[in-house]
Amino acid sequence: MYSLFILKHNLKKKIDLIIFIFFISFIAYLPIGIIKYKIYQDPFLPIISINKLNFHWWTIYSKEVLTAAQMDFTDQLSHIYKVLLIPIKLIIPLRIEDLFKTLGLGIFFLIFLEYKKNKYLFFLILLFILSALILNNYQSRWFFPLLLITSIFITETKFKILSYLAKCQFLFSLIIIVPFSAAILTGGIFNINKKLFSQQNIMDVMNNKYNNEKYFSNLNSYFYQKVLIHLL
Repeated sequence: MYSLFILKHNLKKKIDLIIFIFFISFIAYLPIGIIKYKIYQDPFLPIISINKLNFHWWTIYSKEVLTAAQMDFTDQLSHIYKVLLIPIKLIIPLRIEDLFKTLGLGIFFLIFLEYKKNKYLFFLILLFILSALILNNYQSRWFFPLLLITSIFITETKFKILSYLAKCQFLFSLIIIVPFSAAILTGGIFNINKKLFSQQNIMDVMNNKYNNEKYFSNLNSYFYQKVLIHLL
């Protein structure tokens, strides 16, 4: 979308570019839409539901999961604090579990972008912020595009201390992430299937011991039966 503003094209070429982007997006989403239609008869879940048979559970899901859950420390706070803590939680984890959900100091460099040289850059950033506010969900991942924009357009800042802190943060991230990733891949104390998550184990038990049987559980969102989906 940013290319629509920075490219010096006439109106016709910009319209052609919009049509091209829409066509590529449609082709990319088509396989996902087909699969969702085969399973739920609703190709645009979970954002939009057009099948009245899904309205009941989708309404609950959209209120309790899609928009309500922040998946971080702010889940236990009131709405006003969820909004006020957005700038802080993007830079500093509010608890140790939120460490990998934090964008870090890099997002702070949004302040130092050269908006005068890129007059449409401010409106692009505002668009991403408004999209999160309209969704009424403030998970850190919705602000990740802002970090990408910062990495593209940032130039050398006059505040050397910030550059130094950013480099220290990068080094610290490597020290934490690399050993943690290696421990997961080797399957030691951080074996994903056996230690961190039980969904795979639950699914295997249900498929092997209770195959083709009807069952109900308040944890049924954590496992599923293996079903073959015929797309054609």
